[in-house]
Amino acid sequence: MSYEDDLDSIKKLDQKTNITQNILLTPIQQIKSGINPEDVKCKDDYALVIRYSSKNPAACVKPENSQTFEERGYVLEQKRCKKPIDLKMSTSNGTNPLTVGFFLNGTDNRCMKSWDFGDNKTRLGTYNIIENHQYVHSFTDSDNDSKTFTGYVNVTDPRYDKKDTPPVNQTFSVTVLKNKHDYIYNVNQLMGVIIEDNSAGFSISTKNVKSKTTWTFDEITLPTPPYRLAEHYKYGKTGTLNGHVKVTPLLGHPDPDYESEYWNFTVLVLPKMKTTYEIIAWEEGSNPRYHGDVHHATKQINFQCASGTKIKVDLTRDNENKKNTTWDFGDNFTKKDGFVTKHKYAFTNVTKNYLVTCDTKDGTGKPIKVWKSISIVPSGCSTFKRDCE
Repeated sequence: MSYEDDLDSIKKLDQKTNITQNILLTPIQQIKSGINPEDVKCKDDYALVIRYSSKNPAACVKPENSQTFEERGYVLEQKRCKKPIDLKMSTSNGTNPLTVGFFLNGTDNRCMKSWDFGDNKTRLGTYNIIENHQYVHSFTDSDNDSKTFTGYVNVTDPRYDKKDTPPVNQTFSVTVLKNKHDYIYNVNQLMGVIIEDNSAGFSISTKNVKSKTTWTFDEITLPTPPYRLAEHYKYGKTGTLNGHVKVTPLLGHPDPDYESEYWNFTVLVLPKMKTTYEIIAWEEGSNPRYHGDVHHATKQINFQCASGTKIKVDLTRDNENKKNTTWDFGDNFTKKDGFVTKHKYAFTNVTKNYLVTCDTKDGTGKPIKVWKSISIVPSGCSTFKRDCE
């Protein structure tokens, strides 16, 4: 084994042979030199165990002693990505189109994930433990009233040969129900799973523009204008939370006894996590520390893909990431840029919701994908009171 160019070894001159040899540093010395605990190298015939809560987060032990260390709270590095998958879903059935949120509870975010959603769409080679996916099915008159999609997620350690360490696999099923409503013909739920204190966006389309709408989130009915077809809600508690929008056509309905239609939705809200990336947005000229989820149309909006709540912008470093970062603003416009970018949404006379995504790489080169749903309001609408449609 050669460590000639690595930081985890030192060169030592053998006085007898006059040959410079590479001596492997101890795990603690490697960590002090800047190496992550999971990247510590051990001598041949030794296994790496990890325990981040310890003063000594990494140790090299003989394989026959690894069980003893695991009982002390250490995790054998090669077992990190072999844990059984505990897959949480926001829902497994709902009306077409259906947005489903997926959460890999307890799966290490350094493990490689590959998704097949069962509808001929995949997401491969990602490190995310959260995924959002929308199922859309074109029902015909001869179809059944439901369509079930069966998908799966694979988890594996990217540093080991898949032939030697087959991935951990978990299958799931999602059933999409045919839309039988008369007036609600489309709903767009931007996210099925979010982090606590973040917002989720929703919008609907109706056959009657002057349909009265009432939005209810987790048993809280919002006092919104009666004709708002798009809404944003910030979830302040965790769990699987239900909501619905009630739609009542007011003009031209042929049945005077017609009451209303309901469209139900579910959001899985997760507790705040460490080392999560997020997208923050603020309008040009405003303080980025007061970023929010509601912005004006036709105004320049700044977006940043940030780690945690760090808002400091390093433009020099950001320029290096332009080739690795792809932004999708949800309005059929995408572009390559750095961690910081700008975008302007077109004029609108009603509130509209968009899902902004940032595909990039973290500081270690691992690919990540981050979502944020935002509301775009007319130029004369307050972003705080939102006293407009």
